[in-house]
Amino acid sequence: MSKLLQYCGMCDMLKELLIHRYFSKAVCGSLEVPELEIIRACRKIEKLKLVIKEFFKEKDEEKERLNGIIVGLFVVNEKDKVDKDTMLNRMSEVEAKVEAITVRKYAINTWF
Repeated sequence: MSKLLQYCGMCDMLKELLIHRYFSKAVCGSLEVPELEIIRACRKIEKLKLVIKEFFKEKDEEKERLNGIIVGLFVVNEKDKVDKDTMLNRMSEVEAKVEAITVRKYAINTWF
């Protein structure tokens, strides 16, 4: 059943309804009985999945920005009137972006 839920990509509310329907209150938890570890782990995985999706979305956006800078560098390079100061400014932008990506990856790796 979990593979079916994963395959269909069902929303969180529907997953919660199915969990409460097919598992006893001892598993799902109530005021008297706490949740079992498996249900807590499933909820934690769902939260981590959202964090990972956001991380990959940011990574794709950064990749697009870096590709834009690189394309700009190629366009500037192809022109005969290449200004060295412009190239140095662009390179400092690229270095700043790479440094920001590295810092963000380090922060995410230490978070997990």
